[in-house]
Amino acid sequence: MSTYGPQAFHVQRLFEPDGALVNSEFYPGWLDHWGEPHRKVPSSAVTATMDEMLGPRHGANVNVYLAHGGTSFGFGAGANAPPFAPEITSYDYDAPISEAGDLVRTVHSKIAFPYGTYYSVVFFLSFFS
Repeated sequence: MSTYGPQAFHVQRLFEPDGALVNSEFYPGWLDHWGEPHRKVPSSAVTATMDEMLGPRHGANVNVYLAHGGTSFGFGAGANAPPFAPEITSYDYDAPISEAGDLVRTVHSKIAFPYGTYYSVVFFLSFFS
């Protein structure tokens, strides 16, 4: 999960003292490497971070990265280095919508709960339906 949310808002304020706060890439999950177990971020961590960013203290705009999983075909998935750690072809990041286009209810729930506290849940849920 991204640690560039609430912790980075003070840096944004240095450059834009009065404008809207924005987290342009909030990660509800993370990428996987070959030979490692699938990474899962606890729902409580995602919910707490989103609640802090969206809540009255910050009132930030939040973009969930990724909203929809995908696939990197062939050898296009890449790798991290050093050390060399090839990434799997599933571009999942524990996204609320799976690579197949299915709603991932556990992920959807951990994102919809704090979002629905501050914004119209009807709009949000229609996006993920």
